[in-house]
Amino acid sequence: MKSAGRRKLDNLSDLVCRLRELESEHVDDEGGTAIKAREVLIDVIGHFQNSWFRLGEALSAYKLFYREERGWMAAAKIIGKAIFRDERTVRRILEGYEHAAQAPAVAIAELEAVGLDPAAKKNEPVIDEILTMVRADVAAAPAVSVAKAVNAVASVKAAKKAKSKKPSKQLATSGESLLVMRTPEETRRLGIRRAIRLALEAVPNDMKLTELIEAIEEEMFEQWDQKEPSPVTLVPHLSTFTVREREEQRKAA
Repeated sequence: MKSAGRRKLDNLSDLVCRLRELESEHVDDEGGTAIKAREVLIDVIGHFQNSWFRLGEALSAYKLFYREERGWMAAAKIIGKAIFRDERTVRRILEGYEHAAQAPAVAIAELEAVGLDPAAKKNEPVIDEILTMVRADVAAAPAVSVAKAVNAVASVKAAKKAKSKKPSKQLATSGESLLVMRTPEETRRLGIRRAIRLALEAVPNDMKLTELIEAIEEEMFEQWDQKEPSPVTLVPHLSTFTVREREEQRKAA
């Protein structure tokens, strides 16, 4: 009877063979970079301890080499079987990683240090809170920022639980700090900012504005049916949510 370790090695060897077959048909591999990405993925799977973020990171790097979606779907199915999950779970792992990866690396490291998987679905609200913060503040104090995000999510959960138990109106005591909630408009703008941030991630800071303006001008012409120049002045500022949140913190202090 094979030991668990031996079965795991056999499973990984089979995974390598099957991925090689797919790569010969669906992958562009100039310079052997796809092979390296696969080797990293295999290594992560071999030490997989339910860290969706680290597995998603390796999956994302490997997926880049597939020329077409159907090739990647076949690979995802094979990988899912190797980790005893289905193809949909592999997609969710990737989605969780891509969402969490928008947060600063120091925040990701801090979340992992306190035992929270940044890409896990249950921790998505914590990532959302971190993404509302000023990146420079998070970089300067990652432990404080992560603790603040975790506490904010816990407060929301506790408030919902209390509301479900006591439908009557709850009044804050004088010692309580009111949780600042985003308006629908602020939530929409945050989604737009996230998309912009992700799209411009690989662009140098001194080129980001040029790239963004070019994209907006093309969108105006092709999708908004606006052909005349628009005299817009850009004034960098904090979001209204951040301003209100800081004001509440000042009052509480």
